[in-house]
Amino acid sequence: MRIKVTLQKDIVLVRRWQYSKERKRSLPTNVYSVKRYQAPSELPADVVEAHEVTAEEQQVYADFVAELKKDAEKASAEVGLMMLTKSLNRAKMALEDPDMREAISLDEYENLSKTINEIKKLVTKNKNALKRKTMKKEQ
Repeated sequence: MRIKVTLQKDIVLVRRWQYSKERKRSLPTNVYSVKRYQAPSELPADVVEAHEVTAEEQQVYADFVAELKKDAEKASAEVGLMMLTKSLNRAKMALEDPDMREAISLDEYENLSKTINEIKKLVTKNKNALKRKTMKKEQ
């Protein structure tokens, strides 16, 4: 029987369904379980040996974990963008305050200016790409 990899709450479960003659139906048997954020990219060797996991089944697990990590990175990036937006708004308010103008040095202002210009270019590029994408959908 093939393994099935599922995510329940924050636990990655690897199960194999086996037919039970007594109950006359297939029942799940746990092959391996681990917390979502601690999931290794491959099944441990002792689990592979004990449950006779094939290379194809190992690949199913590896693909599942890779997808989890990709989703986690995407969520992290989204949170980073939200935090950046809030931080930039707070920085703008601080720079508008006359008392805060001398809080950082001239070199720090120059570095800040360079960084902001790079961010501005990326934001404009992404905004224009999104506009083109929405215009395509409308047509």
